[in-house]
Amino acid sequence: MIAAAGGEARWAPALEFVPGADLGEAASALVSADYALVSSPRALAALGEAGPIPRRVQLLVVGRTTAREARRAGFDVVLEDDNGLRALVLRAAGRLPLSDRAVVWLRGNLSDPDALEPLVAAGARVRDLEVYATGDLYARTGLDTALLEGLDAVVLASPSAARALADALVRLGRAELLSVIVFAAIGETTAAALRELGASRVVTAGEPSNRGLLAALAGEGRGPELSPR
Repeated sequence: MIAAAGGEARWAPALEFVPGADLGEAASALVSADYALVSSPRALAALGEAGPIPRRVQLLVVGRTTAREARRAGFDVVLEDDNGLRALVLRAAGRLPLSDRAVVWLRGNLSDPDALEPLVAAGARVRDLEVYATGDLYARTGLDTALLEGLDAVVLASPSAARALADALVRLGRAELLSVIVFAAIGETTAAALRELGASRVVTAGEPSNRGLLAALAGEGRGPELSPR
């Protein structure tokens, strides 16, 4: 994508994923669930690893791209929101019949365990399952400093990747790059995380896709890009 547009792409994965402690319980938990809350693409992928999942369960999904993939897989997406988990939960609490309904939250190990309190307050019976765990690949293997030379922009697809990269830059003594490099975020949640981490030149994709990211970068007219995921 970047090379085709005339740029130099440098691939540098920031994260690694392993099955979560509760993955084995997901299939049986969803049999009796009314709703399943899917807060990331990785959580949706974990559904395919959990075993046969009843397609009757209705999904609450964070992100248009994840919702689209869920529909392609045959799931009924009844609510989606591009503005993050909290926005989705608040919408669900205000719009869905939740009293005495069973909600299963398929989450990663970094998720806020209190995020679904509005659903509990609305009368839902919430069960959260850690179906995957996210690891900081840079913390385990290091970030190749050669990738940073002449770097103009970084493409980021998640807040976790943003944190991993920022932490790696601090460890390398290159934290000043946070205010120099252009950061292209897949969505507003990732963009907000970047700003909190000290990034000052953040652009956000108009749509959560490779095309949206490329358009955001094109507006900056940048060259080499690093792509942590």
